[in-house]
Amino acid sequence: MKQHILFILFVVISTTVFGQISVGYRHGYGAHSIKLEPESLTFGVSEINQMNYGLVFCYNNENNSGFQIELNYAPKGWIEYHQTIAEAYYKRVINYVEVPVFGHWEIGKKRFRVIIDAGPYLAFKVNEVIESQGYDNIMELSTFKHYTMPSRDAGFGIKFATGAKYNFTERFGIFIEARTDLQLAGSSDIFAGKPNGIGASRLKETGGVFGVLWHIKPQATKAEVKRYVPKEDL
Repeated sequence: MKQHILFILFVVISTTVFGQISVGYRHGYGAHSIKLEPESLTFGVSEINQMNYGLVFCYNNENNSGFQIELNYAPKGWIEYHQTIAEAYYKRVINYVEVPVFGHWEIGKKRFRVIIDAGPYLAFKVNEVIESQGYDNIMELSTFKHYTMPSRDAGFGIKFATGAKYNFTERFGIFIEARTDLQLAGSSDIFAGKPNGIGASRLKETGGVFGVLWHIKPQATKAEVKRYVPKEDL
């Protein structure tokens, strides 16, 4: 038991001593749409562009791997144009508080580094806004009823991102990434029930992110790691 406790303490101390701890802000811009099954429901569906933003906490160890957690405000949605009625449209925007938990990897040891993030996220609905013009009869007569079906209060999914990071100093850096929401079968549908035969209703997202990071604890170099001696051994 004592050996296990000492091992855990060693891991915690090593993490604190050698790892880089960063906090920051990120701003993103994404193209959003929806995947519906049957696919006939996607006729006329187009992407809408939405901005998202949030806070970042990142840990990166001396081997350039770690994790990144974000707290984001993330509007998502889609717009549908009628194929025969001019200027008729249906637009739905769902505003979420989103919490991604990414595995984080960096390639390179100098100022410029390639970064890779991947992992799950949880999304909690704040509200939703439906806007339409010339769609009243279409919404009323639709056999699927998905135009008026409330969306779920929470959802989940998996995202993948890749990009670059540049550290101006050991205390300050910026990063830019391309991100996508992986459309996996296990991702949650946005509708609380399957409205009259809809097989899937998953939101789609592809976009970019720019962020700034303050390294409140700089990353240790290999030389510093080799020279490190725990206090109890002094």
